[in-house]
Amino acid sequence: MLELAAIVPVGEKSFYANAAERILRSLTENYATWEQPEHEAILLHGTGSGTSFIDVSLMYGDYYYIEAVTKLNGWKHRIF
Repeated sequence: MLELAAIVPVGEKSFYANAAERILRSLTENYATWEQPEHEAILLHGTGSGTSFIDVSLMYGDYYYIEAVTKLNGWKHRIF
């Protein structure tokens, strides 16, 4: 949603940016493990491709979550 907000016409930017913020807020409030230090992942209840990855934590889910949070907070691009 944040990537779309960066490329759509000005009048549509807030729609996509607000949707991204709502999604990230929901992930943070409902699926993050901040209060559960025994977990090695950030997000719970992910589902990967196929049937072998259902209701698990996924490394790439954590990656994209952190990337989206940093973009929402003003990060523009990778340094490397």
